[in-house]
Amino acid sequence: KFSLTKSFSEIRVKNILNRKMLYNIYGFLVISAGLFGSIKADYYEECEGVEQEYVAVAEDCSYFIFCHGEDSFKNSCPDDSPYFSVVDQTCEMDRKVCGDRPFPDGDFSSEIEETTEEKEEEININVTAPNVQESKPPLETTPVSTSLKPPTVLSSSSSSFQQTTSTPSLPSILPSSCPAVDNPNKPIFLSHPKSCSDYYLCYQGQRLPMHCSNMLHFDVRQQKCDYPERVKCQVSANVTPREQCLSHTLDVYPHPDNCNYYYQCTLGYLRVMQCPLNMGWHYEKRACVLRQFAKCYNSSRRFIL
Repeated sequence: KFSLTKSFSEIRVKNILNRKMLYNIYGFLVISAGLFGSIKADYYEECEGVEQEYVAVAEDCSYFIFCHGEDSFKNSCPDDSPYFSVVDQTCEMDRKVCGDRPFPDGDFSSEIEETTEEKEEEININVTAPNVQESKPPLETTPVSTSLKPPTVLSSSSSSFQQTTSTPSLPSILPSSCPAVDNPNKPIFLSHPKSCSDYYLCYQGQRLPMHCSNMLHFDVRQQKCDYPERVKCQVSANVTPREQCLSHTLDVYPHPDNCNYYYQCTLGYLRVMQCPLNMGWHYEKRACVLRQFAKCYNSSRRFIL
């Protein structure tokens, strides 16, 4: 009898201990879940008093924060438009939108200017090379005198020179053929019918294919490569992004039907990209903006979710 009561009491004590242990484990899990939930949410000081809006990061102009309560997140601008604009709520190519915010990874705009200057120097060298061969004896004196006197000394000749360069240039550029005889003082460039970043240089009646630096378009009237926002080049609607994306091309193209998407060309590789939440593609700014400011390439079909 003594052994039976002892065994029953031991079993009762074990049950009480097991029950207390379960309560402790349950309490630990509840506290851990609360701590985990509080740690998981990201907190940004920039988002205080801001809801569903993009804010800038003071330490780096290439980063931005989307404020949306516990779902707020931090992200960086792409390489083709590395500067975040607080006013336009999007990533831009112009370094001026940063203001006082630093850009530790370098100045993208200066690289573009250097590449365009180098490209123009290459074009000038290729164009003037035949002139040097034809006029070898006065190699040092004649190019300087002929290039400086007309625009600086004679105002009347400069105005007539501008008229001759502006009026004949348009008929010579708009056609898709080069003249049989070159004018050594005025090279002729032709636009490409299927690409905004490619163009032609006329030389001895032949078209020499050339292309602008990365993310730049050819301006027919200015006869040089410039920012796409200034050039406003548009190819025919029959030309697909696949035809424009060549092995030397770095560019973006609007989606013909869906304003939530756009195309990105990287050296011949074409990818379909999607704008972030509540944003759409602006084909003139060539960037994702807030949906109410989006400007679709085809206005009849806007957002398709």
